[in-house]
Amino acid sequence: MPNDEYDRSGPTYVGSKTFLDAPEADPHDLPASTDIGVVGVPFDGGVSRQPGARYGPETLRRESGWYARNDGGFNAASGRHVDYADVEIRDCGDVPVVTTDVEATGDRIRETVRAVAEESFPVLLGGGHYLTYPSFCGVAEAHGDRL
Repeated sequence: MPNDEYDRSGPTYVGSKTFLDAPEADPHDLPASTDIGVVGVPFDGGVSRQPGARYGPETLRRESGWYARNDGGFNAASGRHVDYADVEIRDCGDVPVVTTDVEATGDRIRETVRAVAEESFPVLLGGGHYLTYPSFCGVAEAHGDRL
């Protein structure tokens, strides 16, 4: 589901900066047809040593462009070709993290993931391990007893 606003024949560092070149969408206004909502969490404020995971979402988005520009990818484990055109993906951007406040960032992660989970399956690009708990809470709020 590449974004056709530019020529995808060039290198991955040119053009779209969304995951798999998917169209951008507001997490609070996802189209009902969305299968996967991608959310970046550039936060590593919970690490005790060696920060740097905050650069993960940007790097994953940039490098995923290679797969979008090469008509999916070959999965060596299953022997199948992955066709991303079969899935409706939207990139919901990054959670607006507060670099010096773990609790405030957790609240923002939970709210963003809840909004995405109400319409699609959220896929998070992190960030430190801390994002797991508030993400789970957001999914739980969106699905309640169905979880």
